[in-house]
Amino acid sequence: MADGCFQLSYIDDFGLAVSSTSLQKNCTRLEEIISRLLRLAEGKGVQFDPGKTELIHFYGGRKALEKSITVEGLPIIPKPVVCWLGVWLDLRLAFKAHVAKRVNSATSAYYNLERLSNTQRGLNFRSLRLLYTACVNTIADYGCQTWWKINNRQQGLLRPYQQLQGQITAHALGAFRGSPQKALELEAAILPPEVRFEKACNSYSLRTLCFQKDHPVAQALMRPMQDELAEDSDPGLLAYLQPDSQLLAIAARLKELVGSNWNIEKARANWETPWDSGP
Repeated sequence: MADGCFQLSYIDDFGLAVSSTSLQKNCTRLEEIISRLLRLAEGKGVQFDPGKTELIHFYGGRKALEKSITVEGLPIIPKPVVCWLGVWLDLRLAFKAHVAKRVNSATSAYYNLERLSNTQRGLNFRSLRLLYTACVNTIADYGCQTWWKINNRQQGLLRPYQQLQGQITAHALGAFRGSPQKALELEAAILPPEVRFEKACNSYSLRTLCFQKDHPVAQALMRPMQDELAEDSDPGLLAYLQPDSQLLAIAARLKELVGSNWNIEKARANWETPWDSGP
């Protein structure tokens, strides 16, 4: 975080985010930061491709914002949906586009598996169930931690997953059309989509305990506690904050997962030099 800008990168994907009450101020600040980065990259022998640059304005209003920015003389027109590390982000962060993309990709994977079996020959049920869990669920559930909320079923986003799973369980079991989906899930021993999402969010919540202090997610979690509570904050204090973001909401699950006393073994995630003699 520098100059009010949040920067996050992964390998060759570089992201910048600024926020304020002024659209013009956001665009001006982005252009200044990008120009500074380009000059720094030129001195380091690093090249950016302005043609691959994408811009999106997150906005809760009804009318889309169309203010563009300029990078090396190339205008960057804002888009209604952009993809960042496999997660599709829309203007209002409703994640409808993300769910549609993931379900479509998972459906294509399912159609490829469907050719391998039918009610008379091909793969048996156990093999088909294993392939579905490993190859279809993993595609469909990717990024569910960014939008699934605790104690909120979100039927509009959940329905495509339920329809896909109902289609798959009916085919795998050789059931008739119109068979109750919950009965098919029990017979096939397949977790409902909402249970899978809860499990994924809980697993990510526990994984945050192993992040190093300089990890971007750990810094984002510690920042509200440092602002409101103390300079050197303990993860247990997250339970006393009012979650105002999806990340804080996931971290707040630790109160129920770990317990109120937080009597757990702390993971050591510090880097060790290879020439140290001790373990």
